[in-house]
Amino acid sequence: MVYVIVLTVVFCLPQASPINAESFNYAGVALALVLLLAWITWVTKGKRDYKVPPLGSAAQNAALAGDVL
Repeated sequence: MVYVIVLTVVFCLPQASPINAESFNYAGVALALVLLLAWITWVTKGKRDYKVPPLGSAAQNAALAGDVL
């Protein structure tokens, strides 16, 4: 919920003021920053903490792999 509120505020930043260059829009910059933050979080924490859990034993996985081919 807080994330949605923060994004709403960011995307509703003033589109007109003395900024100019045809009223600069912050949406692209904000999106780039969010994507950069997500990527940095994945590199620093995500790869370490989120792994695919092993399903079944090695023999069961080999049998399933044989069925797929």
